[in-house]
Amino acid sequence: MSIHKAIIAPIRISAHPDPTVHSLAVGTVCHETVICGKDIPDGTLGVYFPCELQLSEEFAVANDFLRRKDPVTGKPAGGMFDANRRVRVQKFKGIKSVGFWTSLEALQKLGGSTASLKEGDQIDTWNGKPVCNKYITPQTQRHLSNKSTKQRKDNPLFIKHSDTSQFKYCLSQIKPGDNLVITNKLHGCVHKDTIVDTLYGKKTIKEIVDAKSPTYIKGRDLDIKEDIYTK
Repeated sequence: MSIHKAIIAPIRISAHPDPTVHSLAVGTVCHETVICGKDIPDGTLGVYFPCELQLSEEFAVANDFLRRKDPVTGKPAGGMFDANRRVRVQKFKGIKSVGFWTSLEALQKLGGSTASLKEGDQIDTWNGKPVCNKYITPQTQRHLSNKSTKQRKDNPLFIKHSDTSQFKYCLSQIKPGDNLVITNKLHGCVHKDTIVDTLYGKKTIKEIVDAKSPTYIKGRDLDIKEDIYTK
């Protein structure tokens, strides 16, 4: 499951704490706080875009999400996103809005019925049209364009890490009675010179990789409380 997609989720509405603010409300969606219009009914199902996504130009234009100015007065006339369409933390009337939530009607601007969508669904396209993608900074884009065309070889002995979904965005998938396994996250802490115990004695990570053959590394099975060797 990608972490670079929008999430179908309901929004819980509460009044803005500032009594002088009459047009905005505070919403909670996917365990994040977002600022929204006060006319949105509590529990409305919509589309949540976590920070560091980028709305597609087609989706943003169809919903008038881009900031624009009155051609005569030069004053703001609508929209809320910069030209780069980046989803980021913004502060409205003293409260940080983390991400962006909008109703399912926004998807309908691209065509198609949203009747089949349910809480927890994740999308980056709709009706065959792009909705969002991972935001890439201009600096990163320049780096990628200047990067050598030489391809790095994958090592079959080490599984390549893929994107990890964030737990708070996947809670709707957990049903009563489900069995959960919760472990501490262990950050990578090995180097090519790190020495590990193997079935054939102590070896460095570099020696294991250079050998290009299966190696059984010693570990501890906490269930049976015994040392084991795994490939």
